[in-house]
Amino acid sequence: MLPGGNGRELADAAISQMPDLKVLFMSGHADSVNLNMGRPDQHPNLLHKPFRQHDLALKVRSMLDEDRVT
Repeated sequence: MLPGGNGRELADAAISQMPDLKVLFMSGHADSVNLNMGRPDQHPNLLHKPFRQHDLALKVRSMLDEDRVT
């Protein structure tokens, strides 16, 4: 939990300054998370806590590879 705001607001503010920034959301309260993008459990860049280190590594690698041109 963030004091005075939420992760979505922080992400939006950061992206407004750095449009290419990739954001990964993590929540232990998936039923109460509001990402303003439909159902939070269907957001592609959301990891539910607890998660394994391996799952985090896979998600980060996947996000970094999304825009890579081969």
